[in-house]
Amino acid sequence: MQLLNTKDNQNKNILIIDKNIKFLLKKKNYKIIYSRELRTSKILLIKDGKKKKIIKFSNNKKFKNEIKGFKYFKKNNFFKLPRLFQYNISIKSYYHVMEYIAGKKPAYFDLNRIKLNNKKNLKKITIYRYIKLLKNTNQSNIKKKKYKQSKKIIKHISNYFLNMNNLKNIIRVNYSHGDFVNYNIIKKNNKFYIIDYENFKLRTVYSDQINWILHRIFYNLSKLNLLFFLYKKVFFHKILFKFNKFLISSIFKIKINDFFIYYIFYLYEKIEVLNENKNLISNSLEKKRTKNMINIYTQQILQILKIYE
Repeated sequence: MQLLNTKDNQNKNILIIDKNIKFLLKKKNYKIIYSRELRTSKILLIKDGKKKKIIKFSNNKKFKNEIKGFKYFKKNNFFKLPRLFQYNISIKSYYHVMEYIAGKKPAYFDLNRIKLNNKKNLKKITIYRYIKLLKNTNQSNIKKKKYKQSKKIIKHISNYFLNMNNLKNIIRVNYSHGDFVNYNIIKKNNKFYIIDYENFKLRTVYSDQINWILHRIFYNLSKLNLLFFLYKKVFFHKILFKFNKFLISSIFKIKINDFFIYYIFYLYEKIEVLNENKNLISNSLEKKRTKNMINIYTQQILQILKIYE
């Protein structure tokens, strides 16, 4: 979900609004100020008396995860969140009504100022069990033709840890945001509000922090025309891995051996999120960049496993 700015309010895009949302607008006497279509959902900035609120709605089942994630983060005080006034996930026209916060995107280096309590409720699990969990979670997707690549990647990861005799090693997992980047955060009066929870899922610890640091790097790489020639080159991935290792381990004080494990799983989990989203992107340029990112993540995994096996 992109941040709504008050400057954008003049742009009133025409959206197709289903009858349940129309009924809600009429019943509550809401006035639409702004509308926007996202990948899997639509948003309305509405006026409720003197207050402004956000209505986000979708027919996509993934929207149920939005409410699930909000409730979990609220209960465990992971992040500062906007107020949730109302929601519906019982019928196909899923929606929620949330507090509108007129703020801006935080800076890249604001991470240390954002309250991120995702070390709560940590669970310990063996690498073997976590790989099995990944396979089971993505089983329905992996059966589809477009997910054959995911199946191949997880097999490579599993074989690597088997050969290294590491399958019984313990790692830490917890529930994470899944798209923790600055465009999903609103900064207002030095407070940081997290939005968009549809990628909420159990993942390895540090996945949100790593995503904050590396998403921009990988996204910018996806824009480069030279990428086509570089993404299968061993030296490119070796340099990229060493740079990321230095960056992440120095910021979060992660042990080098632990970093390797969490980094590999982060890359795989990111591929799964991008695979889910890529067919929902209508913009051809963004779709191409998403495919490029998937290729970079994939080759980064495969090349690193070759180098360090």
